[in-house]
Amino acid sequence: MNEQPPELELLAREVAEQGRRDRAAARPPEPMTSGGHAAAATRRTLTTSERWQTVGGFLVCAIIGVFCYRGCPSFVARVEQDTANAEATSFAKKLVKRSMSFPEEAKVTWNRTRLSKAGVWTIVGEVVGKNAFGVRIRKKWTCRLKRGDGEPSRYNWEALALEFYDP
Repeated sequence: MNEQPPELELLAREVAEQGRRDRAAARPPEPMTSGGHAAAATRRTLTTSERWQTVGGFLVCAIIGVFCYRGCPSFVARVEQDTANAEATSFAKKLVKRSMSFPEEAKVTWNRTRLSKAGVWTIVGEVVGKNAFGVRIRKKWTCRLKRGDGEPSRYNWEALALEFYDP
């Protein structure tokens, strides 16, 4: 028999011990029960009431999905209308402000916005500012706008008319 030097024997034991630890770490853990003992995993069958609850949940989801699908086009149209309304009002207020003698001091408000079937927005409001002589004035205004050609955007508007009149 070959005798190994003690250092080599010690090294072989360390390698063997490390190999056992690696194999133990690579092994998947066994499932544990509440008592702490390993047990085989079991699959429970659903009761009749649980099955009906599951079916009912799917039906509720399906009904909600149908209502959302059918309701979405009108919701999207309403959001687009509100966005266009805000854009038209903002654009009209900027036009009114720029047409004043002292635009930085003008306070522009709007009262109502209306869209005709022809796609023309009519925005009515009021402005308080200064005239060319620096005298404070109050005027009502009406602006008619139409969406310009091309991609809809905040600045893609065509001004058809801007009228000022005394309140």
